[in-house]
Amino acid sequence: MTGKWKKAAAVLLAAVMAVLLVPLPTYAKETAKISVGSGSCDIGDEVTISVSVSSSVDIYMCDIWLSYDSGVLQPVSGYSGGGGGSVRLLSTDSTSFSVRFKAVSAGSSSISVSTSNTIISSADEDYMAVSAGSGSVTVKAPVSYSTDNTLASLDISPGVLSPAFSPNVTSYTTTVGSDCSQLVVSAVANDENASVSVRGTRMDPGSNTTTITVTAQDGSKKVYTISTTKDDSAAATTKADEQETTKAGEQETTTVSSEEPTQSEEQIRSIQVAGAQYELADDYTANPLPSGYDEVDYEYNGITVKAGKGVNTKLILMYLKNTDGKGTSGFYVYDSVAKTFSLYIEASEPDITYAVLPITDSMEKPDGYKKTTYTIGGQTADVLMSEDGSYCLFYGVSSLGVTGWFRYDCNDNTIQVYSVMSAPAGNLTTQTESQGVSAASDRMWKVVALVLSAVVVLCIIAIVMLAVKLSKSKRAFAAAADDGYDRYDDDEYDFDSYEEDDDEDLSEDVLADKEDEIQEDDEDEVVRSISEALKKNEDDLEVLDIQDVDDVDDVKRT
Repeated sequence: MTGKWKKAAAVLLAAVMAVLLVPLPTYAKETAKISVGSGSCDIGDEVTISVSVSSSVDIYMCDIWLSYDSGVLQPVSGYSGGGGGSVRLLSTDSTSFSVRFKAVSAGSSSISVSTSNTIISSADEDYMAVSAGSGSVTVKAPVSYSTDNTLASLDISPGVLSPAFSPNVTSYTTTVGSDCSQLVVSAVANDENASVSVRGTRMDPGSNTTTITVTAQDGSKKVYTISTTKDDSAAATTKADEQETTKAGEQETTTVSSEEPTQSEEQIRSIQVAGAQYELADDYTANPLPSGYDEVDYEYNGITVKAGKGVNTKLILMYLKNTDGKGTSGFYVYDSVAKTFSLYIEASEPDITYAVLPITDSMEKPDGYKKTTYTIGGQTADVLMSEDGSYCLFYGVSSLGVTGWFRYDCNDNTIQVYSVMSAPAGNLTTQTESQGVSAASDRMWKVVALVLSAVVVLCIIAIVMLAVKLSKSKRAFAAAADDGYDRYDDDEYDFDSYEEDDDEDLSEDVLADKEDEIQEDDEDEVVRSISEALKKNEDDLEVLDIQDVDDVDDVKRT
């Protein structure tokens, strides 16, 4: 019987070890899918965009940030906060949202989810993985709006237009005398619902360009230009150097005095940027400064002008009105060192804005990127594009005052501070933290499983050994009592062939005495066996308290 018990214990131990070798199951991170609807409407109308969240598990909290084009849409209802290009959808009892926008101008606006700020939570995970789609809104002018953007008449004074005016001719030329300082333009739209604006009427010596822009009721525009040449002979005479020549004996002395030409304030406010003509404006009523900028008096080329100064960025912004139809009116960043202007381009997130600055040849640029242009915040900006085109780098200043390179994700329009260690994947911080927590949790459960398994194995070994010893003791006691021996030798008896006879007449006193002696020996043997097993597994278990062995009679009866 002893050999059978040993085989059974070996088989049981092999089964337990096989279970321990089975790898723990790994569970995929729960994913929430966000769907965003699309729509279309006319200028002035409202459109509702639906946003829904779905997952294989129950969701108990949604904190979603949506991005949109503030130049085309304006949020009306259905959101918890935001503005300036993003809105927040927050709920702990719903996974469906309806956001209502008002169309403020013709165009198209994408409605996308900012995954870097969006948080979806379930009962098991505070930060679920997010898979987000995007929608769009197309805004068009009503069919009833007029598309007529032509002029009914165009007259100038002084001068004569060449060729003669025609509504379908948009380019004209003329000449004025040196005494003309202002070109008077009279332009009347063909449609009473259209508007007309005139720029560039000041006449300087040389070539001048005047633009007349007609905006139809539906928003379409047509630009008429007048190229005017002003005679500068009189100016040349007044600006000529005065030369005096005197002769004393045979020596001739020539004295030349020159005077630097002075510019009027009107001329100083006339600015040329990238081949386009602009006029520096002071009125910010119709064009308020961006958030984070204060209006200040700024000394520019000897005159005091109104400008915006960044609270944290320290950038100087001036509003330039394009006067020749070749450029874009808006705020421009003024570089007081290089004396240059660059269009103010703003990239934004819910809490931070970024001023995108030009990339110059003197900058130290990261390796592995190609310099190109990309549309950020609705404007074309200088960027360094990655090889796969999934993201790019721009140089700028954040509203927190951080200056340097920033990483712009071309897919979800999220922004991160760029460093050499930046990885190409979006939302790297959240992803890494989540993976770290998951890995730590897996390691903890593996250790717990290993410790518990070792305890189970030790208990099984102890029980098997105790059962074997008790079986041997019972057979030895019975054999010794039957043969009349006080002590026994295991080798003197064939325990495998011995069969206990319940009817045998044995003395109860002899049996009790033998049981006590065998019990003491068996208890010592069991304790020694468990101690040896514990020593072999001390790398896995730090402390195992050995409790008193139960009464042998109880184990035997069991």
